[in-house]
Amino acid sequence: MNTLTSDFDISDLTNSENHTQKKQSCCQSKKAQHENKTLQQNKVLSFFFQYQPIVVIAFTALFGAYLLSLSKTGEFNSYIFMHSMMGLFLLPLALLKLFNLNGFVASFAHYDILTKIWRPYGYLYPFIELALALTFIAGIWLDAAYSITLFVMGVGSIGIIFQLVQGNKIDCACVGAIVKVPLGLVSILENVGMVIMAAIMISLH
Repeated sequence: MNTLTSDFDISDLTNSENHTQKKQSCCQSKKAQHENKTLQQNKVLSFFFQYQPIVVIAFTALFGAYLLSLSKTGEFNSYIFMHSMMGLFLLPLALLKLFNLNGFVASFAHYDILTKIWRPYGYLYPFIELALALTFIAGIWLDAAYSITLFVMGVGSIGIIFQLVQGNKIDCACVGAIVKVPLGLVSILENVGMVIMAAIMISLH
């Protein structure tokens, strides 16, 4: 009888221990999932805040271009939308660079291949962007503007890609020297996106 009771006690104790271990394992798993979810959310927020100026400018350009595309006929015009968006995107970028031109050139020279070769190009760059922006918004001399955009943004993309391949962590001068934005994937997308849009517009024009 004592032996039977002892067997039941051992069995109950074992079952209790297994239940406790399963409960602890389940809690640890849920905790790990929660921590991973929190980490992913923090990464998204960190990415957004790092590139917040560019994101805000891009969405403002999209909305403004949409309104301009409706301005003439009241119906969406993809041609007007495209060149208006390019202009509205470049305009604030050019102005931010001009607020601290020397600081922009110093930062730009770290990765732009033309500025490394010929320093004055860095000083001309914001004015080129400004001229392109106003041309796109006005809708004049578009063929020349698209061609210049292809060259300027294409060359800029090469310097950015080279720095990223090398693993260099430097600031992007895309929003000037006043706002700090890291050189990264968004910097490539900014330049390559402009090149693609210019190429599309040349093919359609």
